Amino acid sequence: MRIKDNQLNSILTFFTEELKNLYPYAESESLFYWAAEELLSKSRMELKSKLQERINESDLLLFFEVVKRLHKGEPIQYIFEKAYFSDLILKVNSQVLIPRPETEELLFWTIKGKKQTNINLKILDLCTGSGCLAIALAKQFPMAEVHAVDFSTTALQIAQENAINNQTKILFQQANLLQDKLQIAPTKNYFHLIVSNPPYVRESEKKYIRPNVLHFEPELALFVKDEDPLIFYDALAQIAMQELQIGGDIFVEINENLAKETLQIFQDHGLDNCELKKDLNDKWRMLHGQKKDRS
Repeated sequence: MRIKDNQLNSILTFFTEELKNLYPYAESESLFYWAAEELLSKSRMELKSKLQERINESDLLLFFEVVKRLHKGEPIQYIFEKAYFSDLILKVNSQVLIPRPETEELLFWTIKGKKQTNINLKILDLCTGSGCLAIALAKQFPMAEVHAVDFSTTALQIAQENAINNQTKILFQQANLLQDKLQIAPTKNYFHLIVSNPPYVRESEKKYIRPNVLHFEPELALFVKDEDPLIFYDALAQIAMQELQIGGDIFVEINENLAKETLQIFQDHGLDNCELKKDLNDKWRMLHGQKKDRS
């Protein structure tokens, strides 16, 4: 397909028309500007002031290729292997989840809970994926000792690259939370803070997941069996009781439909000050617990 004048405003119209059955206008417009920023190395503000500008045929072909991939449902973050999280720029591909706004909310809640501390925190991120939480916390607490664990070797490779690119030092380890006996720290009761965004979407909930997520993002990082949907939270609560210092905190992202049940698991394992928190969409998406002295 050709665009007769090769002008950016015509390409914008092409984007919104081609993607109108997949995305609302505002979202497809945003996808155009994202692609244009990447392909033309110009800021969004600059692009908006130059929509009458013509581009060459080779650049136009690149726009067509992006639209083709978007039309198949591929997330634009995977097309350009780039995602934004807090103030970070992260490499992502189909081996790791694309960081979500609700995970940013978990980050901000975690920082708020620990920002008054005057100690050098020891932090553990479980199911780290792209490394977004571990890296953001390492940036926020530059004196912290940050550990990150994931089952996927490819995810860890991406997380390590992201840590280097964002000038942070993270201690990475491959482990399966459900099978391995974790030996992350030199002693028990070592960490001040644990964070996690584990798999929590039930297989029966796949029908509610957008196709661009369902067909492109890694299933192992998303879904759990309906028979035992809180298996990771049971493991996380056990790890928290073993690995946290007295007074240490755990913050996790959760399935909004299983909030009360997840809270109960934390309480049953002995975590105190357990608190659910809603996200900006008024959904129960976060949970906090604390290890208290039981002696």
